[in-house]
Amino acid sequence: MSIADIHHVFHRADAGSKGYLTRDDFKVALVGLLGYEPSKWELQYTCKGVDIDNCKMTLPEFSRLLKTKLAAAADEDSAIRHAFLATDVRCRGFITPDDLRKLFHITSPAVPSSVVDEAFFLVDKTGSGRITYREFESIMKQKF
Repeated sequence: MSIADIHHVFHRADAGSKGYLTRDDFKVALVGLLGYEPSKWELQYTCKGVDIDNCKMTLPEFSRLLKTKLAAAADEDSAIRHAFLATDVRCRGFITPDDLRKLFHITSPAVPSSVVDEAFFLVDKTGSGRITYREFESIMKQKF
């Protein structure tokens, strides 16, 4: 994402050309940048450290925030994708209980298989016997 993109989106979202973004303007700007309405988690993550409820976010603040947060989010997404691909050793697009057991046997042999199985079934929200990338990503992004 270029500086020009950020500036363009800021000015389109700045309802009334006030020179700053309100909370609602900020949501519109994120939709313009991401191409979809961000989840509550994404909005909170992006706005961490910013009083978005009472905000009057100027263009320099908006640019600085997006560069910092979106770069960090991209790094996190890349790390999650890499971890999933490393676990999905057969490149099938999902992880089975056996895949996870083998991974733990190699990396953490002291963890009992029953614990690995229990963790697997907690992540497998659909009960399909497979962990999809979305399920894997969801658990990896949870803040405990």
